Amino acid sequence: MRNLPIDYFPEHAYDAILDKFDFAFATATARTDGWTPVFGAGTMAAADRAVTIEEPSTLVITGTAVDDQFTALWRSLEEFKFHNDQPIRFRVDFPAGAADQNLDEQSLFVGCLEGADGATDLLDDGAGPILDRDKFGFYKAGATGATWAAGYWWCVSSFGANQQATQLSAANPLNLSGVEYKQYDATTIFRHKQSLVAEWVPTNLVPGVAGAAPTILDAEVRFWINGVLVCKHMMNGTYQITTATAEAMNFGYVSRMTAAEIAVNHLSFLRCTQLRNP
Repeated sequence: MRNLPIDYFPEHAYDAILDKFDFAFATATARTDGWTPVFGAGTMAAADRAVTIEEPSTLVITGTAVDDQFTALWRSLEEFKFHNDQPIRFRVDFPAGAADQNLDEQSLFVGCLEGADGATDLLDDGAGPILDRDKFGFYKAGATGATWAAGYWWCVSSFGANQQATQLSAANPLNLSGVEYKQYDATTIFRHKQSLVAEWVPTNLVPGVAGAAPTILDAEVRFWINGVLVCKHMMNGTYQITTATAEAMNFGYVSRMTAAEIAVNHLSFLRCTQLRNP
């Protein structure tokens, strides 16, 4: 049997990928490849190296000592949407931190978010992603004044205002791994090397009444960190999706500082794929 090429899809798919950083950014300026960066007085610059397993090309994001400063990198060309028969899968990689500072004061979200703009995506004081938006992804709260437990990764999903959030602490029975998952080591504030993956999968299209076309569906969201299944969210009942009111979501990264300190973060891989109807 012949080997299939690595990017072969048996069905058509939308695919947004960024895995080599060898270019400059200008804030709030959409690039021709479909990515739009947003940042304040800090910098967003490539640290391009020989692309190997050990040292991937890396995007270095450096903020300034400004409270509430936003930094974002959103895909603005393709958009993703909750729809029957069209699963969505994303992956975001953080390389190991070598000399990171103040990651404890940084709130951040990676994944798919409706209406992402790099200025209103995260609530103040570590209170999670913006409410009343379609979304799914991973969130970490900054420490100062945090409403959500800081340092831990949280798995988040919502259809409109109906949001689910699961803290990945060892004490939480909804954390399927049973171990602590944090962005950084508390003693050094150095970031762990982590690969974050989530899949949104429609599971059941509710039949329409009296022959009408179905408009409601159930779904499951599965979250992995470094290959370990850490959480599942069932989007049914209260969290059920009405396809007619599902909204387009952007894919990418956003952070907000909860204190006036400089944070340095890195990204080495971003990819989001959605199957589409023929």
